[in-house]
Amino acid sequence: GLGDVYKRQLQRDDDDPEVSVADTDGVVLSWLHRRDIGDDDRQAVVDRIVFEGDAAKGRISRFIVLMVFSTAIATFGINADSTAVVIGAMLIAPLMIPIMATSASLLMGWPVRATRSLFLVAGGVAIAVVGSWILSRYFPVLEVTTNSQILSRVSPTTVDLMIAFAAGAAGAFAVSRPDVADSLPGVAIAVALVPPLTVIGITLGAGEWEFALGASLLFVTNLVGVILAAGITFVLVGFSPWFHVEANRSQINRSYATVVVALLLIASPLTVAGDDVLASVTNSAKASKVVEQWLEDAPDYRTVSVTVRGSEAEVVIVGSGALPAPQKLADGFA
Repeated sequence: GLGDVYKRQLQRDDDDPEVSVADTDGVVLSWLHRRDIGDDDRQAVVDRIVFEGDAAKGRISRFIVLMVFSTAIATFGINADSTAVVIGAMLIAPLMIPIMATSASLLMGWPVRATRSLFLVAGGVAIAVVGSWILSRYFPVLEVTTNSQILSRVSPTTVDLMIAFAAGAAGAFAVSRPDVADSLPGVAIAVALVPPLTVIGITLGAGEWEFALGASLLFVTNLVGVILAAGITFVLVGFSPWFHVEANRSQINRSYATVVVALLLIASPLTVAGDDVLASVTNSAKASKVVEQWLEDAPDYRTVSVTVRGSEAEVVIVGSGALPAPQKLADGFA
């Protein structure tokens, strides 16, 4: 049995032959079989992340209120191009809890709980997008295409997916262990769920459809990464015992098939976006050197920013006095 394999592994010494792959698999499976946090702790996790029972109505009301506040703060923070204010919105946002509940419910084969949690996530998404769109009509962002808070959330790459994986694993570990539950706000900051949603609303209001699509891709990346990584972590910490996974393998496979398909669908645009960002950074660095050489004869000027998008370069400088011939700068870029 698996237990015998595990014991044999512990008894090996340096003179024994190398451990076979089959024996290693046996050790891993034996370890997984012994991972079980117990019914009481499992129920405590469910109570923490699933909105149900007599307290469900009150918890949902608080969720809605916090989503409204978080959306407002994030929208104003983006409007002011303030990183500190946007971080405050991340701390308030309660969206991570129903996402954790969705992952746990899919893993445990609880379709009703999974559906309720997904509806809660969808409700939070609607509040953030619609709320930010409404607020942006009254408090429009003056320069959508140059706002750093917006630009940082419209070109997700595979790095963002890796961040979502790490944040999802950390979040699942935090909700599974009461002694580290205080780490959950930090997880919310790392994965940043609400700011991309508010960027969607703001850019839709400004008619910047490409930016809205990029922010949507970032949110989907975060959502898929968190759900998948949280599911794996819930197994490793013993929230879902391995015997339960084996007994419900077909149902779990069906539940997570959609998540895996979504992951495959977003992998390609994330890779392309990453290549574009790398090319943009490289071209901007080269362009900055050209601008520095152009300003050698104008020491009273300094470069504020150099941004390259495709075949166009945007140069922002400040200073006073005569400038070298613009044609010289154009020739440098040629």
